[in-house]
Amino acid sequence: MDVSDEDVDRELSRVLKTRDPQDVPGFAAVWTAAERRYAAWKRSRRALAAAVIAGVGVMVMLHFATPDDAAAPYIEVAELLDSTFWIAPSDALLPVREFDLYDELPAVLESTEPGQGALL
Repeated sequence: MDVSDEDVDRELSRVLKTRDPQDVPGFAAVWTAAERRYAAWKRSRRALAAAVIAGVGVMVMLHFATPDDAAAPYIEVAELLDSTFWIAPSDALLPVREFDLYDELPAVLESTEPGQGALL
């Protein structure tokens, strides 16, 4: 339903003409009510800020109240070495694990003499 600006103006004019001027509050009453609402809003913001500051303070106190021993437990050397030990993924595919592949390669002859048409 489209309402034109003229219809809105006519309706507003009708409401204003039928309205009793005694029902409209004065400026002082409106100003006082606005100041009261603003004061209540400021009190609620201050209460919220105080609650946030208190919460942060409690968190800081709890952080500093914990003993250092509980924060950093001792780690055994064996546990540290077990957690940093690395095995190559190809070790599982090899028949004997943990051997040096370079030691198992056949030695190449280092000769420059021709042997059957190729240099060895």
